[in-house]
Amino acid sequence: MSDATGFDASPPLPSGFAPSKARVPETSAINRAAFDRIVMANEPVALKGYVADWPAVGRWSLDYLDERIGRVELPLEHYPSGNRYKLWQGRRTMPLSQYLASLAEPNEDSGKLYLAEVDVREELQALLPDIRQPALFDADRLLQVAIFLGRDTVTSAHYHPEEQAILCQVTGRKRVVLYSPSDFDRLYPHPWYSPRFNWSRIDFGAFEERTWKELRGATEYVFDLEAGDALFIPIHWWHLAFGQGLSTSITYFWRAAGEESAVDAVWARTLAGRGIHRLATRVGLPLLKAWTRLNGSEARRPPPR
Repeated sequence: MSDATGFDASPPLPSGFAPSKARVPETSAINRAAFDRIVMANEPVALKGYVADWPAVGRWSLDYLDERIGRVELPLEHYPSGNRYKLWQGRRTMPLSQYLASLAEPNEDSGKLYLAEVDVREELQALLPDIRQPALFDADRLLQVAIFLGRDTVTSAHYHPEEQAILCQVTGRKRVVLYSPSDFDRLYPHPWYSPRFNWSRIDFGAFEERTWKELRGATEYVFDLEAGDALFIPIHWWHLAFGQGLSTSITYFWRAAGEESAVDAVWARTLAGRGIHRLATRVGLPLLKAWTRLNGSEARRPPPR
């Protein structure tokens, strides 16, 4: 199995969507006290080379991953149209060896499937020795260690409702475009009662400025991660992510404290949106499943990311 990067054949990474640009602060060394101040300020920071000493950075070729996890069967996000700017439509379960083969030799499925947000601790324990949890937050607040692996991937604009996150780039390159919570409404969020309350309604795949005029007033932060880099994505910051060629990331999500976001209105809509989502999951989903069983179809309702 080859590890062709696909860079030459990959589409160019978007340079951004709003005219006003700002720089993500960068550092090559940081301690817990300094990081805590950044968290309390609710600001992103790029950590250059922060995970460059991970064994994964030098090991995670497609051949290595196939050997370690190829026999594992997992549900992959499925984009039937190939448009990853749209929310995935259900999942396809397959052995990872089959998915990895499609990444090595791109085919029709390569652009329609994405291994995303799978918790390594629960599903891919064989990879745990190759990564190390950042010593920048309390271990008892950890929620998920998520892997994102694919080719020319897109994660459309959303914010994390209750979580802080550190994105660690293991292989390949990824561009992240961020917007501050102070520009919250300029990203046209779905209604607070929608299952997609933390996603933007903007179709960045067919972006038309005249349709989304408010975005012109937003300030845009863009950072390119290379293998070994990490990026702190604060709670309630809108962001899009674009992988170029073959790209693998590990993202650590941990529970945010209420004082770590300065925008009370975003917390209020998050609590309301989460409440509706949890109520629907607890009460409505069993009813929906019963209805779909009677009608011979399968319920497909993606949760907030």
